Amino acid sequence: MSLKKVPPQPIGWIPDWTRPIIKTVKPLDKASPPALAPPLHLAGGYRFGDCEFQPGARRLWIGGIETLLGGRAFDLLHALVSQHERVISKDELYERVWPGLAVEPNNLQVQIWSLRKLLGSHAIATVPRRGYRFMLRVVSVPPNDVASAASGPASAAHELAWQVRQHRLVTLVGADMASTHAMAQAAAQELAGSLPGGVWQTQANVLAGPCGEVGTTASASEQLHRLLKRLTRKPTVLVVRACHLAAGGAAPAVQAALDASPQLHILATGQVRLGLKIEHVMHLSAEAEASFARPPRARAPRSRPAPPAAG
Repeated sequence: MSLKKVPPQPIGWIPDWTRPIIKTVKPLDKASPPALAPPLHLAGGYRFGDCEFQPGARRLWIGGIETLLGGRAFDLLHALVSQHERVISKDELYERVWPGLAVEPNNLQVQIWSLRKLLGSHAIATVPRRGYRFMLRVVSVPPNDVASAASGPASAAHELAWQVRQHRLVTLVGADMASTHAMAQAAAQELAGSLPGGVWQTQANVLAGPCGEVGTTASASEQLHRLLKRLTRKPTVLVVRACHLAAGGAAPAVQAALDASPQLHILATGQVRLGLKIEHVMHLSAEAEASFARPPRARAPRSRPAPPAAG
């Protein structure tokens, strides 16, 4: 599948303080980009090793990175994982993966080999004259099981991205702004591939302007207001950073931006919520804050001048 990089808008007219997180949009051959899969604890599925497996959405994540599987390999993995407590015969696997088809015996062996290469040779055991069994410890996650939500930066960013797609306004609240912005950036990177209009960002004080409204006498706010009007043509996400620094102007500015752009979704960050009716609030957990925190820079030891030579 070929991909073309096309600028979403002429870059020259974009103000310096409003920049795209992803400067290029990658339109797919299909009419619409791929849908963002819900988090595992909402959609249901399985967790084994460092993998998350969603049969309903036909998605597999290994180490927080989505991995593409062919149709037969995915169906084979689903059959093995869903029946991990027992040995599955070859005839049963043929019926589940190739229903009603006559296939060569080596087709099953090739698919087993590809899964072992992906998950490790120990993941699938061959039971002589009986079949195969999935050997990794499997945890079944029912839908809407909040208690089973996985921690870690990839899972936290994915859930934030999912919530942004479900709600027009999501506010990520956290005390540490560096970690909050890092998590918002990670979610924005994941959203960029599923939005025709792309992902953009700006500071809250720029969106609000000096009077707390979009389109005030400040030229920056007026330019951003024109930008938002152009973004109404396609589903787009705008990341508004540091809303707590814009005093009371952030909330009316965000509401005005949403009213002016029906297809716009906003991800706001700050130390407090905005207080709008349509707002969905997510709090930065201690685990996520630690995951996204920047490691302290090591200071190089100061070099002392060499003592003068005796003489």
